[in-house]
This record gives sequence, C-alpha cells and structure tokens, in this order.
Amino acid sequence: AGNFVAQRGVWFALSGLYVALGLWIVGRWVGGTSGRMALLLIPLVWVSTPSTLLLHVGNAHGWVVVSAMLALVAFERRRPALGGLLLAFAIISKISPGLLLLVLLVQRRFREVGWTLLGCLLFTLVGIGAFGTGSLLAFVQYEMPRLASGDALRFLAEDHSVPINIAPFGMPFKLAALGLPLSDPWAAARTLGTLYSVVIVVVTAIGAWRGGGRRAQAELWAGVLTLAALRSPLAPVYAMLSLVWLFTLHAVDLKGWGRQL
Repeated sequence: AGNFVAQRGVWFALSGLYVALGLWIVGRWVGGTSGRMALLLIPLVWVSTPSTLLLHVGNAHGWVVVSAMLALVAFERRRPALGGLLLAFAIISKISPGLLLLVLLVQRRFREVGWTLLGCLLFTLVGIGAFGTGSLLAFVQYEMPRLASGDALRFLAEDHSVPINIAPFGMPFKLAALGLPLSDPWAAARTLGTLYSVVIVVVTAIGAWRGGGRRAQAELWAGVLTLAALRSPLAPVYAMLSLVWLFTLHAVDLKGWGRQL
C-alpha cells in the first residue's frame, strides 16, 4: 500500500501471467496439431516485442485481448454468461473489441450478443455506483468524440509520437514528416480513419460469414482484435499482441522452416 513501484511490479507479474494463461487455454481449446504448435510457441509470444513492451508500459491491452479470446472459448463451451462477461469487460475497457459483436451477429449467435450486452450494462452500473454519472457522461459526450477524431491526442503530430504510431490514422503525419506537402494532416488522418473503419467492418463481416472450425474461429477473433486496435488514432507496437498470437495459431501451415532458416 502506498508503494507505486511495488504496485507496478505486481501489475507486471499479473499481466504477464494472464497473457500466458490465455495463450495456454486457447491453444488447448484449439487442439490438434495447430493447438500443439501454438502451445509450443507461447514462450516466443511472451518475449516478443509487443508483449514485452505492453508489460513494460503497463497498459491494460493484454488483459483486453486475452479476455476477448477467452470469451470465444467460453461461448464455444456453451458458457454464454461467462463469455458475455469476459467480452463485455474487453469492450468496456477498450471499445474496439466491440467489433467482435459484428462477428457474433453475422454468425447469428444472438444469445451470446445478449449476454455480452447484459455484461456491458452490468459493468456500466458498477461504474456509475463507484464514480457517479458525471464521469460516464463526460466520457460519452466529450471524450469519446475527441478520441474518435484524434482531438484528444493532439500530441500525435509531435516528432516523438509520429514514429511509434502504427495506426492508419498516423500515416499522414508520417508522410508530412518525410516532407510530403500536406495542407492539413489532421483532415487527411480523419478521412483515412473513416475509410479504414468501413474496410474493417466489411472484412470482419466476410470473415464471420465464412466461419470454420476451432482454429479458424480463433484466428478470426485474433485478426479482428488486431484490425480493431489499429482503428484507434494511436496504436503503439503493443497493439500487435493479437497479431503475434494469430501467427502462432497459423504456424503449423508454414512449410520449409528449416530451408528458410
């Protein structure tokens, strides 16, 4: 108590363990050769740049990604209430995992959608009970529009922020830094963000419609989480944790590793 350094150490440890636990549970659920390969590659995910950077910064993104993936497992194991709470936690925490609701809707999994919405309502009520309605209204009416437009992140145009932002929203600022004459990088970034939103909605709907087995579903969810994270005006490298996870699920299909090495 009162020791921030110690608290950060505890948070670091819990976050790392939760990521490892999520990788293990999903890999076991996928099963087969793909699942075994994913389990064998857990150490590589754990020490990858997105994972280590995420733990170093202390962002909650790891908890969000793992919770969303575990929600998939819970849904498939016919535990919709648990899955709904896990996915609701991810959506309430980071907003972007809400794109997974489109996956559920396209796949006509309305019960899972209902439990998730109920979970969102529950977490919202808990937040109101803890902090009152003022914080919620300020976030919905003031902060969310500014986050979507990038106005809440004006530092995105500063020299130290441009190189670390891998979101499409940041591309105009990179081009401006390279000397391309852009009259208004902010306007270009907002237009690009809107177009990107349309693209990921279409891609998500197509992926959900195609469906597939356990591995295909896990890859779909990891891919959607990656695309959704990149919709944020600011996406540091740790937003790629779900992409690295996707690679481990797909690694069994890579041929000729020895020859490539």
